[in-house]
Amino acid sequence: FGRKAADEIRDRIARRLQGGALPLVSTFHSYSYSIVREFADPAEFQAPPRLLSGPEQEHRVRELLTNSIKDGRVSWPADLEPAVGTRGLAALVRELIAKAQALDISAQELAALGDEAGVPVWSSIAGFLDEYLDVLDAEGVMDYAELIHRAVALAGLPDIGAKLRSRYQAIFVDEYQDTDVAQVRLLQRITTPTTSLVAVGDPDQAIYGFRGADVGGILRFRDDFTTVDGSPAPIEVLSTTRRFGEGIRDAAGRVIRRVSLGTLPAEVQKAHRLPDCTAPTRGDV
Repeated sequence: FGRKAADEIRDRIARRLQGGALPLVSTFHSYSYSIVREFADPAEFQAPPRLLSGPEQEHRVRELLTNSIKDGRVSWPADLEPAVGTRGLAALVRELIAKAQALDISAQELAALGDEAGVPVWSSIAGFLDEYLDVLDAEGVMDYAELIHRAVALAGLPDIGAKLRSRYQAIFVDEYQDTDVAQVRLLQRITTPTTSLVAVGDPDQAIYGFRGADVGGILRFRDDFTTVDGSPAPIEVLSTTRRFGEGIRDAAGRVIRRVSLGTLPAEVQKAHRLPDCTAPTRGDV
């Protein structure tokens, strides 16, 4: 999930292979960027799009939102007017925009959800979303959520999707519990029932919900990616851990046993929550 980790894995593979062609190793965002650069309409970007960093995006949201409200282009709830222009509000708006993009919710759908739920600010942000994306397009930049969103859309086109699916016989995804809805959708569009797809993860280590990660992805994996005959994908539990001893396992178990593992089979849940513990030895990695 990070550039540094991807570089490290790529180096380890290169040393193991000792020459020859290397498989593609990348983060979701790097892979999505390659799709956008290869397949996006050249007319959309006079130059390759530049990605906004987190602080840059927050600054642009804060600036555009303030101007849109002051100029009357966005109708804003009166009780939130004092917060306009603050970093806190910009961060919250940025978070909501990212979640909407990850869930493939359009501005119109977000407005409808706001009306239905009685949350006026959602409708306000929906009005801002289109303007925000238009401005970024005009500037030739995009944020990370929009990058994934565009890659998913491109991979959903029949000819592009077929080309991407033809490139990969096997795909391996690490830290699967940290994927979000859009990333899972991208995987679905570049795989077929005959693609060897292996996902590694631990639902009990899902700690990035505040970034939009959806632990439901790993809990639904066997149903999202069925086998050739349509049956649920098999699950292999790594039943030995070298990270901690039985004391930590038992203490952690008393805390996390209340956390649901969804519809995973009972034997899988038991094996996952009660691993054999082997104390680390010198040289273990």
